[in-house]
Amino acid sequence: MAELIVSQSGMRGIVGDTLTPYIALDVGVAFGHFVSGGTVVVGGDTRPSHAMLKQAVMAGLMSVGCAVIDVGKVPTPTVQQAIRHHRAMGGIVITASHNPAPWNGLKLMQASGCFLDDEAYDQFQTVYQNRHQLTGVAWDRVGQCTEDPDAIKRHVDRVLSVINMPDVSHLSVLVDANHGTGCVATPILLEALGVQYTLIQPDGDGYFSHPPEPIRANLDAIVHRMQSGSYDIGFVQDPDADRLVIVDECGRYIGEDYTLGLCVDYLLSTHKASDSTVVVNLSTSALLHDIVASHQAQLIETKIGETHVTQALMKHRGLVGGEGNGGVIYPEVGWGRDSLVGMALLLKALVSQSISVSQWANRFHRYEFLKESVPVTASMNLNVVIQTLKQQFSEYRANHSDGLKLMGNNAWIHVRSSNTEPIIRIFIEAKTQELCRNIMAKVKTVMANA
Repeated sequence: MAELIVSQSGMRGIVGDTLTPYIALDVGVAFGHFVSGGTVVVGGDTRPSHAMLKQAVMAGLMSVGCAVIDVGKVPTPTVQQAIRHHRAMGGIVITASHNPAPWNGLKLMQASGCFLDDEAYDQFQTVYQNRHQLTGVAWDRVGQCTEDPDAIKRHVDRVLSVINMPDVSHLSVLVDANHGTGCVATPILLEALGVQYTLIQPDGDGYFSHPPEPIRANLDAIVHRMQSGSYDIGFVQDPDADRLVIVDECGRYIGEDYTLGLCVDYLLSTHKASDSTVVVNLSTSALLHDIVASHQAQLIETKIGETHVTQALMKHRGLVGGEGNGGVIYPEVGWGRDSLVGMALLLKALVSQSISVSQWANRFHRYEFLKESVPVTASMNLNVVIQTLKQQFSEYRANHSDGLKLMGNNAWIHVRSSNTEPIIRIFIEAKTQELCRNIMAKVKTVMANA
């Protein structure tokens, strides 16, 4: 049996194996107690197991007296917006984000619309660990469920009320939403903007046409279509549409970090940058350091995980933040990664700056980046890996706040256990491809011998 992954990002497992309706029911009961029987928003992505898991979660919530608002199959950031709109006590999103098709998961959110912070997560875990001692309410206090079919429309309205858009109707956009919730939400945004767009893999049925993580190896279809020269920009979303990846007008996949990097560059150009703070996680490209430094703004790095970035944005009153996986968090709109925000900002910038995507991206030094994953084995000792890597790269500065990050003058290395899969992730960025590959080979040799 595979492992159920439990972290501050929620729970993820293989449907019918480690993730069952019984677990979803228990999570609903525990979360209902955690929010003291308050109102909870529930929604999720388009995976075929959506209804099965959602019904179990909602049954658990209602059994302890929670009023449930069902927003249906929507992007994760739409749930975050709905929590605030309904003044709910929290939310549960049925999604496995970028994980492969057999997976699904449960993301937990608090009243602010962001993921559980450290204190709230610890409190929920205490409740969940004692879930078999929890009891339901009497028949006349059972919670009721209401549907909210307008959540995506309100989400789009919120984005466009904050980001004052110019006329972008002359732009042509190609979108790969890969049968996820972007198939539902993105047309609403793009039609509101009046842009010309084509949606490939348009059916929001959760039967992915390619592996759902939006990395170059999975995106041949949109890359080849973009090479026709008929589009100004290509957008790729993951199944729950919180991440956004860009393909330029020439069909070049320019990398996940450029989504956040270009949005940050544009926002800093329109604000008093010296008073602005940008928050990213430790595995975000040096591109962000270059961009923030060019505007003389402040950059703060956090542990991996959306909740850590969000909490730092709140603490430091940051202008914008996110993660190098294509996640943009713009607090003026909401406290979560939001692909619709990224789309609006990028389209606005292309028109406002009278620039193409390739011209814009070419303003910055292009770093070489490699990301690989190694399955966790019973014999693997991560502490040995860390100590050996520190010895092999003794000239690099070490940061232990999240696994191990080693920072050199021409490259950095980050090795950490995944919060969402039973793997160890390796991130390497360097100024040249040769250096990047050489470092990766050394790191994998160390891990093979650990």
